[in-house]
Amino acid sequence: MEKPSFTELKELYQKPSLGCGTGYYGKILLPQHTTTHVIKPITNYIPQKPRGFYHDKKGDLRYEDKPTILIKKNKYDFEENYTESEQLLNLNCDCWSCVKCRTHLKNKLFDNAIREVNYHHMANHMILTFPGQNFRSTFTYNESYTILSQEIHKLNRRITYAITKLKEKKAWPYQHEFLYDYGNTLPEYDYAYIRFTRSQNNPTENNPIGYCHDHIGTNYPFNIRWLNEVIQKNNMKIGYTFITENNNFLNYLQRDFLTDEEYVIPLHARHYNTSENVHLNPSQGFLNNDGSIVFSKTANFETIDKNLWQKHNQMLPFEEYIKQFYTVTLTKPQKILSGEYVNGELKKLLPEKKR
Repeated sequence: MEKPSFTELKELYQKPSLGCGTGYYGKILLPQHTTTHVIKPITNYIPQKPRGFYHDKKGDLRYEDKPTILIKKNKYDFEENYTESEQLLNLNCDCWSCVKCRTHLKNKLFDNAIREVNYHHMANHMILTFPGQNFRSTFTYNESYTILSQEIHKLNRRITYAITKLKEKKAWPYQHEFLYDYGNTLPEYDYAYIRFTRSQNNPTENNPIGYCHDHIGTNYPFNIRWLNEVIQKNNMKIGYTFITENNNFLNYLQRDFLTDEEYVIPLHARHYNTSENVHLNPSQGFLNNDGSIVFSKTANFETIDKNLWQKHNQMLPFEEYIKQFYTVTLTKPQKILSGEYVNGELKKLLPEKKR
C-alpha cells in the first residue's frame, strides 16, 4: 500500500477518526468525580557567568561564549477545579491522528511531562534532526522517523556505555569529556530522559517538509562535543545537533510543545519515548477514574441498565432515562388525527366516521 504524502497526512490529522465518540468503541459510565487542574510552573532564568574566560570548579581556565543560566524552579500546585456528576459517555478512539482526541491527549501529556520534568530535574534541552539534502533525496519523510528512532536508540546505548565506564572507573575511551560543567564526574541521581518526536513544518536551506526531528529533555548536561564525537565515530544518521547547556526543558514545554502542526507524524511513529524511570500515560483517558465501568459497543440501553442493577446494584443517571423516554417517544409512529390545522397546530378535531 502506498504511503500518503505529507500533505495528505496533514489532511488526515484534521479529521476525527471514524466512529470516534459515536459509540463504536463502546460506552463508559463515569462516577461523580472532581476534575483537577494543573497550574503551570513559572521558570525563572538567572544569569550566573558573563561571557569570556573564567575558572571552572577544577581551577581550569575555560571560555564561555554564552552566559550560564541558573534555573530557579518554582513548585507547581494542583487546584481542585469543579466536580462532575455521574455520566454515561461514548468512548473516544484516543488516537493522536484524531482531531477530536488530540487536544485532550496533548494537554494530559503536557501535565504528565511537567510532573516528570520537575521530579527528575530535567534542565537540559537537546534537539536532534534527520540529516539534510543528501539523505532527504534518498529517503522519504516517512522513512526518516524509523531511521532517526533507530539512530537515537544507538546513541542511548553509547550513553549507557559511557555511564557504566565512569561508574566502574575504567579508562575513558573518548577524546572529550562526558558532561558539561561536571566533566567525567557523574551526578548523584540516575539518568532520565523524555523524547518527543515531531515533524519539521518550516525546514531551512530548502529542505523538504515533514522530516523528523526530536526534542529531548535530559537531567544530564551532555557535552555537545562528546555527542558529536560519538555520532561521527559510529557513523550515525543524525544531522543537526543542538543543545543549550543549562537551558530548562520547561522552556520548550511552555512555548512550542502544543504547536499542533508538529504532531503530524506517520501513523506508525511514536509521539514520545522515555527512559524506564519516567512515566507518561496520556492515552489512558477516562479509564484513570476509579469506579468507571466500560460497556461494549453492542450493549444497548436495556443491557446496560440491567447489568448495572444486577451486578453493581445501581441505576443509570436520571438524565439517561429522560433521553431514552424521548428517543422511544419520537421514534414511535404517530397517529395523524383528522381535523383542521393552522400552522401545523390542530384547531378542530373532526368526528370519526361511523363504519
